[in-house]
Amino acid sequence: MKPELSIIIPCYNSQDTLEEAISSCFVQGLNNFEIIMVDDGSSDNTRELMNKLSKEHKEIKLFYHEKNKGGGATRNTAVENSNSDIIFCLDSDDVLPPNTLSKMFSFIKEKNCDGVLFEETRFFYDKNLKKTENIKNIIIDKPITIEDFFKENVGFLNKVNFLYTKKSFQDIGGYPEDHGFDTQTFGLRFLTNNKVSYVCKETFYFHRRSKKSLSYFMREYKAGKVSFNFYLMYEDIIHLFKDDLIEKIFNFNIINNFYIEPDLGKIVNKYFLKKENTFISEIENRSDFSLKVIEAIKSYKSGEY
Repeated sequence: MKPELSIIIPCYNSQDTLEEAISSCFVQGLNNFEIIMVDDGSSDNTRELMNKLSKEHKEIKLFYHEKNKGGGATRNTAVENSNSDIIFCLDSDDVLPPNTLSKMFSFIKEKNCDGVLFEETRFFYDKNLKKTENIKNIIIDKPITIEDFFKENVGFLNKVNFLYTKKSFQDIGGYPEDHGFDTQTFGLRFLTNNKVSYVCKETFYFHRRSKKSLSYFMREYKAGKVSFNFYLMYEDIIHLFKDDLIEKIFNFNIINNFYIEPDLGKIVNKYFLKKENTFISEIENRSDFSLKVIEAIKSYKSGEY
């Protein structure tokens, strides 16, 4: 029987947290689901634990990357090997509260939309789920827009994991594989391709922070890749930006900028705080500089450089 929902779990050196993530999948009130786990070349005992868990649960299917390819490639492998029309990505160090996915699954059917977001992200340290720092999505009862993506103090919206249709994944080209902001870029692609998503009220998930090891974002930050990753994310939608913002982006030093504040993401978000700074309209004329930039990126991405 075809599963109604596929939970994909990208795994990399997650031997200490994976079992807790998996356990949370089995209290979701789901009757017909599968779990697709992909190991991205782990160097610890993650694979052994994956094999153990798959023997305990018939819902689990295993796939492997022999070499580390990164989060985007691992998520893509998982979705491509899934069998359901509805997908949820659970990171291997995060935890789902009971009966959350069943509620979101019913909601995506009710709304007949492309994606469903949590109302709240609850950050916890190590294994303490009782003490959390919470970030709430405040846009309720209306579809999320691309303009919302760049607003301040509205929550994470589509920048973190959410429930989505497999068709929408295919339509937008999946997750990027050439940089570290795969989840954020997936959400941006989702919105710029006119995919419709809503926040599901009274839902949340636990996002783990560790005092012992750095988060993926902090590893990217310490490697000086934050603005570089932001730039590659914006390349996807550079044709939607106005000329002055394109110039701001290309005049910013994106390499090894951990000594530079603010980072490129903050520069772009600050730009959109001004009401007159919106996206390009079809009737506006482009500057020669912007036209050259857009054409250069298009040529590079298509391999015509």
